[in-house]
Amino acid sequence: MKNIAFIIGAVVILFLGLPPLKLQAQTKPMMHSLMPTAKSQKRVVLVFAATAADARWQRQQELLLQANQELTARDLVVLGVLGNQVNTSSSKTVKLPGPEILREQYNIKPDQFTVILVGKDGTEKYRAQEVIKPGTIFNIIDAMPMRQQEMRRQEP
Repeated sequence: MKNIAFIIGAVVILFLGLPPLKLQAQTKPMMHSLMPTAKSQKRVVLVFAATAADARWQRQQELLLQANQELTARDLVVLGVLGNQVNTSSSKTVKLPGPEILREQYNIKPDQFTVILVGKDGTEKYRAQEVIKPGTIFNIIDAMPMRQQEMRRQEP
């Protein structure tokens, strides 16, 4: 039975084009809602870094900024957890949990760089500890059943 699960996992990873060690989906729901309407409304990309001087932080922000249209199309909001502050890409005023709550919830050390994708169901879908291309995030989202339904509804 373990072999079948391994084979299925390997096929999914090959299908998504992701390295096996980077895909760490978890089913633990978020303890604190990231936004009042986050669950079932938005997907969230959390980017954690110690300081704005971190080159990985700067590069990740640059890549995500360049993909703004694709982020919007996938109902994605970016939350930056930088030192002792949390910033959002959303233009709406929202109450966000503090950085210490998010770091504890996702088990992130204060000096650690990490990118996490949280689905509309509030569960962690992907985690990487290096800069990731937006296309990687989009491939994961586009393979989700909820996103498949959204794309079918958008077809003319």
